[in-house]
Amino acid sequence: MKSRFILILTGLIATSSLAFASPAQDLFDQATFYLETQYFGPNPVNMKEHTAKYQLLLDKACADDMANCAYEKAEPVIAQMEFDLNDPHAYYLTAAAVAEENSSISGAGTSPVPRVGISSRSFCDTPTGACESDDQGNITSKQIFDRLIANVVPGSPAEAAGLKIGDRWVGFNDVIFASAPDAKTASDQQAAFTKLVRAMQPVTMKIVRGPDRQKLDIVVTGAIIKTADFPTLSVRSDGIGILTIRTWFLEGQATKVHALVNEAIAKNVKAIVIEQRYNGGGLGAESLKSVGAFVENVAPIRRIPRYNAEQSTTEERYSNGKYSVFNLQGVELASQKLDNPALFKGPIAMLVNNGCASACEYFASGLQKTKRGPIIGEETSGVGNTNTQRFGLINGGSAAFPTVRAFWADGTPLPSSITPDIVTPNADFTLFNTGVDQLLQKALEYFGAKASAVVSSYDLTPLPDLTGSSLMDSVFQKVSGNLEMVQTSNANLQ
Repeated sequence: MKSRFILILTGLIATSSLAFASPAQDLFDQATFYLETQYFGPNPVNMKEHTAKYQLLLDKACADDMANCAYEKAEPVIAQMEFDLNDPHAYYLTAAAVAEENSSISGAGTSPVPRVGISSRSFCDTPTGACESDDQGNITSKQIFDRLIANVVPGSPAEAAGLKIGDRWVGFNDVIFASAPDAKTASDQQAAFTKLVRAMQPVTMKIVRGPDRQKLDIVVTGAIIKTADFPTLSVRSDGIGILTIRTWFLEGQATKVHALVNEAIAKNVKAIVIEQRYNGGGLGAESLKSVGAFVENVAPIRRIPRYNAEQSTTEERYSNGKYSVFNLQGVELASQKLDNPALFKGPIAMLVNNGCASACEYFASGLQKTKRGPIIGEETSGVGNTNTQRFGLINGGSAAFPTVRAFWADGTPLPSSITPDIVTPNADFTLFNTGVDQLLQKALEYFGAKASAVVSSYDLTPLPDLTGSSLMDSVFQKVSGNLEMVQTSNANLQ
């Protein structure tokens, strides 16, 4: 009997094991369960119907071994399933990306490969600089292969080299981007630059700067850099401060903002320009706390989930240096006290573009709602009333997507995008072509400041023909230094 029982039990175990899904299927099922039950973003798609389409893709990917299909087969399917929601707050993170993100949030992260600490963007030869694409995503407009430097990471080799936001990057070594006959050649040129940076070999970047179109050669060398992009403050000769906040994706960012605002107050600045172009967002609590550095009565934000709103809705408040989270019953769930909160009462203006997203839009909403100062620029990204929640998966990766929507305490939804008080379209393209920063100029005009403190000329003549490398070599001033290259969302990472 005993041996027969063991045989039967063994047979049952063997039979039941056939019912177990593969690792890939288990991973996919977990991700789809979270999406189907928790997604509360702007896409109205029937989520069960949406995820069902990608089961077919997984079946195809695992066709060779359905029983043992590995996690790696499901990852690109999950990533595509989230990407096709067309929701910037929805995406998939690999286990390595999760670890890198956690390190970045803490401020302790370093680049995985040698870089130089800049991001850049490109344009097309259209009246606005925008590129048009066909249904397959192929760019149909004539591309401009020069690039605009959009960010320089503080403390990076780029900053040490003297590279500046707004510089026009026109080539490197003996390569002139404008000489590329097609996009494939231009892509190969970028890849060649990246290869030199990764190898930590000195590279001479050719730069055109400012309204007077000064031409510079800047020698850069790739290095492992710290990725923490904390805010910075500079004070102009006319007493106007420029507070640059490049991301909210760092714990303690609000503490840094308050410290810099206190520094500005100590230096008796007349006004502050808050620079948030290309700030892709991050931690909403950090942005809300930072609004309190400029607004005495910060408007609370309610976060309402898809289900069980009465019990799960939270309200975030900031007052006199204290950030608190309450439920609808008025019970305080969490709080944090800033050590030395600031409150700047002088004039302010904020600069934004379509790269301002999520927590950047929350911050702008908080200023605009109180009419604290003008928002200047172009319409922001359009994800300013949802969030990103990360759900850990069995492979160590994460499914990230919106689970709540944001409202003011009176029930009015936060705007999805920010329409500036002073609309200035295509300012980046103007900066790229002329070296004139229209957004900064409009902020200075609002403060009654003179433009002469920023630029020496308003010469808007077109960029001279620099396609000949011999001409470039004859006119470019040599400047030695180090630099790293990291592209923005419309370009490849280098």
